[in-house]
Amino acid sequence: MTVLEPSLDAAAAINMPRLSLAPAHNALNTLALLNRAGQMAMRSPGVRQMVLSLSAQQRQHNRLLFDALGDALMPDEEWSSFPAYVESLAAREPLSFRDQLLRRLALPYGNTPAGTPEQLRRNLQTFVTHVSRRSESPLEPALLQEAHMLLNEPQRLQALVVSHLRALWQSVLASEWEHLTPVLQTLLPGCAQRIAQHTTAADRLHALIEADVPASVSAQLRGTPIVFVLSGHMQHSARAVRTEHTLWLFFGLPPHPAIWRRSPVGKAELLVRLRALADETSLQLLAQLTQQTELSAQDMIARLQLSQPNASRHLKQLVTAGFIQVRRHGGATKMYRLTPAHIVQTLHALEQHLAEPTPIGSPPRVESTTNAPAELRGLIDAQARVVRWPTKRKEQHMILDYLASQFERDKQYSEKEVNALLQQWHLWNDPALLRRELVDGHWLDRTKNGARYWRVKANGES
Repeated sequence: MTVLEPSLDAAAAINMPRLSLAPAHNALNTLALLNRAGQMAMRSPGVRQMVLSLSAQQRQHNRLLFDALGDALMPDEEWSSFPAYVESLAAREPLSFRDQLLRRLALPYGNTPAGTPEQLRRNLQTFVTHVSRRSESPLEPALLQEAHMLLNEPQRLQALVVSHLRALWQSVLASEWEHLTPVLQTLLPGCAQRIAQHTTAADRLHALIEADVPASVSAQLRGTPIVFVLSGHMQHSARAVRTEHTLWLFFGLPPHPAIWRRSPVGKAELLVRLRALADETSLQLLAQLTQQTELSAQDMIARLQLSQPNASRHLKQLVTAGFIQVRRHGGATKMYRLTPAHIVQTLHALEQHLAEPTPIGSPPRVESTTNAPAELRGLIDAQARVVRWPTKRKEQHMILDYLASQFERDKQYSEKEVNALLQQWHLWNDPALLRRELVDGHWLDRTKNGARYWRVKANGES
């Protein structure tokens, strides 16, 4: 994995902290997020998918290492990759490995004073009190007791850490980071621009996440060199981890379609994207947004001397195709922002499409979508999967009708089965959104505890 960050000279010139992908730290932060099933991290499709794929034993081990032992596994220096970091842990002498974890565990956290490594190792109650003060939520006594036992068995501790990290890298993290790395790389320059516009760490973080900085993070923004680490699994949120000489600030941008996307871009969707680009006005609008973090429609109309209807039409096409994002600001004003990772993703999909072999002399292949309603042809790909969640409510209703038809009548489904079925029929990997829409719109019904779901008969069904 490539680690991108501004050069040290450039950073010093504008007095800004380092900005990095820090792959080993990023992966460790993601593993810690897997334990927070009910929190903001679970809005990330990548985190949800990883949590669902873990075995019960892997979940237990993950809580043991990242809740009971906190962030003691977080290194003070950067590594080129997560596997390189794990192999360095495996090469350590067990006692030295354990003692380093204890020193990190004893570091002060916010208003929690530093502990003494030897006291934490020898006294269970001292360990429980120290860890509980650092934890964001109560931890079970049995979990804390098991962690304390591990700290007194260095070989078993090291073996568990190394085997767990290796297993989760192979089963869930490797493919996830292969997807995320090129996307995050395209977002780093924009993050650097925002950081450069502010002078304090709190203001910089607020500008990045576009939300209030959590109090637990604000309390740590002092006295230590800071590295801002862009995470693909956090949204509008931040998390601070202090190591021996560095404060690592993990932050997540507002929801980004290219980060959420897990499935490949089909040919039908690719054509929609390319058509949105095949216009001089559209390219001019995109060029304006590459020069500014965010612009209003009025700003772009004035700069390009466009008419209101013409600008609105092209902006709508670019939003629908995913190349720009829009948000409300101060009432009716709409602010637009480029999504550069979406452009990179589109070009990559085009390269893949052009690389597909076509037999010489054979006619162009026409893939059928005859099983889907005709009015949905612009919203589905050649395999009849929904390519995007439309903005118009009428089109949303058509999509929900279509998805509801994939459920068998007189059959009950678990929530996991509902998610799996919806996953087969859409491309942006958010079955939770579609499940809620189907229930709220009465296409599906469910038990009060959400354990069972079933299709509601439409009007005219027998």
